[in-house]
Amino acid sequence: MGGISSRFRKAIQTGDQTLALQIYNSSRDLRENLDPNLSYGENHGNNTAMHYVSLYGQRVLIRVFLDFHNGNPNKRNANSLTSLHEACICANSNDPDVQVDRAECVQMLLAWQGPPLGNGRYERVDVAATDAYGNSALHYASLSGLKKCVELIVAHGAPLFQENKDGHTPCDCAAIHRHADIAALLESKMVFAAAENEDPEVSDGIYTIKRDESYSGLRSQELQEAKDSLLIETADMLHVPLFTAEALLRNNEWSKEMLLEGWMRDPVACCEKAGVKPPDSVLAELGKKEEGTAEDAEQRDRADSETLCDICA
Repeated sequence: MGGISSRFRKAIQTGDQTLALQIYNSSRDLRENLDPNLSYGENHGNNTAMHYVSLYGQRVLIRVFLDFHNGNPNKRNANSLTSLHEACICANSNDPDVQVDRAECVQMLLAWQGPPLGNGRYERVDVAATDAYGNSALHYASLSGLKKCVELIVAHGAPLFQENKDGHTPCDCAAIHRHADIAALLESKMVFAAAENEDPEVSDGIYTIKRDESYSGLRSQELQEAKDSLLIETADMLHVPLFTAEALLRNNEWSKEMLLEGWMRDPVACCEKAGVKPPDSVLAELGKKEEGTAEDAEQRDRADSETLCDICA
């Protein structure tokens, strides 16, 4: 068992997911005794198996650890990094496949539901956790250029104005590392957040309850979760980024039905009214339709011309 555990740990620490899975599948003892939350010691920065698989973006092992071995992404290493931090640290984000892989890793960590905390609540991944340098997962995703990860983490309520020990917000980190699209996204989110905070009575059409009013309905956390769910659902349905989905919903009074009605009529006009750029997929589809219309007109002209020639003959 000791030799197998050592081989498995080495495969984990070097990012060899294929070898790690082979060892895992071939050893029943390893599967029965594996604890992905166990620290590998000070010589390894107190990292756990969860830290390593998240750092290397090993999606399959992350899923295995979370689903079958009670993996806890909130465990911290010697630098106070969590698994969510590690998943957002990436040097080759220019590769589209890496963007997708990292986003899937982050999505799994964000969806994690840990031990019960009471009152029907469960431990969830801490999106506001900071490391020894004051960086949150959003800081690392922003400076790494992981736009999809940024969208996911923001949708789960990560603090936008949180500063690290250098006084930089995630937006600053994106700008410093020349990820202009991420910086623009975060800046727009910060503007909306600041505007919402100006009027504590009203937030995106959702009215908060005054302290002297009795109310037993949804709590603010539940409202935020419902809002996040609506954003993600709309973004997936329309194939648009989360910030675009938010702007579209906001312009349609947070009514998905109203948005869909306008989108079916004219998606470009719908985007323009919301102040966002139409997605490339919509523009491409529109181009195909215009091209098809032009071809149809050309065929009609050709048919008319042939008919006239027959008459002349």
